[in-house]
Amino acid sequence: MNVRAELRTSFSIQHIQSAFFFARQCKVIEEAHDGSYDAPSIANCRAYATGAVFAAVAFLEATAGELFVDASEPDGGLLKGQSPEVCHTFAEAWSKSLSKKSAALPKLEQALELAGTPKICAASRFNTEGRTYDDAKLVIELRNKLVHYEPACLPAELADRNPTAPRYEFAERLRGRFPESRLMGAGNPLFQKILGHGCAKWAAESTLALADDFYSRMGIKPRYNHVRPELVG
Repeated sequence: MNVRAELRTSFSIQHIQSAFFFARQCKVIEEAHDGSYDAPSIANCRAYATGAVFAAVAFLEATAGELFVDASEPDGGLLKGQSPEVCHTFAEAWSKSLSKKSAALPKLEQALELAGTPKICAASRFNTEGRTYDDAKLVIELRNKLVHYEPACLPAELADRNPTAPRYEFAERLRGRFPESRLMGAGNPLFQKILGHGCAKWAAESTLALADDFYSRMGIKPRYNHVRPELVG
């Protein structure tokens, strides 16, 4: 008789732990800042902030993917409290790659739809008018802006005076969402002050909040609950 042991890693947990770790590293750098211009510290802080944004979005992607894969597990994984019909629907959607190709938010939306959760507005099972959804969506947009970066030139003295310029409109949408980087002086344009501790912490907390909302609507315990005490930015 052949016996095969299988092990599946829930990398969503690693991703959210990474996001908060990167945020804490940003905090250490900013708290040690003495007010002088320090190029290495700025570069390091931006690197950690960028990592936090990337990891936060990866967390949402993995959260959705892992739940779909749970449906094919013998015990149903986190879906074990759902009906066999729901589990079958999840497994079928995943096997046909209908869900694998979706982005994070549509994938989570599809999971809620397949589970039969009631809609709270015409187009969504999330409260798309709420701050939780809006923040998570902005984190994903920021990740996309960083991954698919398009360089552009604008005179520095005009950057903050013309916030509706196409290249800087997105930065304006982030204004007030989180504290600006302490490493950059007040005279610097907004887009140079985004990638800091405030942004990193916001990205991690916003995606975690959306995941909490998702699990609550699904009626299941979050996969990452056991590490929640360490999820501090």
